[in-house]
Amino acid sequence: MDTKAISIRLIDATGNIYRWTIKRVPRAWNCLPLGKSHYISGWEFTDHDGYVRFVEGNWRDLVALFKQTAGNYGFTPMSDLS
Repeated sequence: MDTKAISIRLIDATGNIYRWTIKRVPRAWNCLPLGKSHYISGWEFTDHDGYVRFVEGNWRDLVALFKQTAGNYGFTPMSDLS
């Protein structure tokens, strides 16, 4: 199933605007040792450099990691993610 990506605009202290994308991942294989691997679901977001990050869980889990990562870059989301 191909899900559509959400484009989020972010701004830095100098006013430059960046776009990151968010996409739902309904089924991903989580490889664990000792045969305990299983399917999980979650979200992935791609930053302006093309680096993809994955977070397992619900929308709130995604928003927390997204905002933390954006803050590490010195970016502020231009839209409310709630």
